[in-house]
Amino acid sequence: MRPKGQGRQLAQGRCGLCVKDPAWSPDGRTIVFVRDRTLFTMRAATGTRLRELNLWRRGPFGSPDWSPDGRRIAFHHATAGLYVVRADGRGARRLKPPGVCGRLPRWSPDGKQIAFIGFDGVGCRNHAVMVIRPNGKGLRVIVRPPGLDADVNPAWSPDGRHLLFVVGRAISRELSASELWVVSLNGRTVRRIEIPELPRDVPWGFNGVDWTR
Repeated sequence: MRPKGQGRQLAQGRCGLCVKDPAWSPDGRTIVFVRDRTLFTMRAATGTRLRELNLWRRGPFGSPDWSPDGRRIAFHHATAGLYVVRADGRGARRLKPPGVCGRLPRWSPDGKQIAFIGFDGVGCRNHAVMVIRPNGKGLRVIVRPPGLDADVNPAWSPDGRHLLFVVGRAISRELSASELWVVSLNGRTVRRIEIPELPRDVPWGFNGVDWTR
């Protein structure tokens, strides 16, 4: 009998860092994750029924996220941008807004939009929090703040009316810190979230953010 609180390994890759970005399905029964640069799903409780999503091209893929109904998965390719695929690995669609690269997709609570960190302009250097519909239409820039952390995903509020994101700020020539900001979906209201336990002159950062009820 396994002691309470003891973890167990469900999957492994060819090297110690080759399994990453796990995400639970909405019903909690399945996990999608990246292994050896491609996408797999498996049963969450046992690690069985391991299945590679048979995408038409090889990775590196990253940051998979389930749609709220559990039928689709959004993810990004390191060089080719954003995609949506059915949970069985079929029907992959590239979300290809003109002149925009994207990564770190996150579905809205109602499944009608996908937020992501977008890049446009020469060399895809102009970072912004953007949204797009799953059919590749309706691209909008929500906010383009100075210092936007392009390595941290945006997060939806439970009511779908706001987005959380991370901005980097220099403390000195050698040190920097991260700040949490929230923006309304229409982009009109942007504010920083105060965290008293984290003084502004202390260097620290985020690997990811989430927003739950």
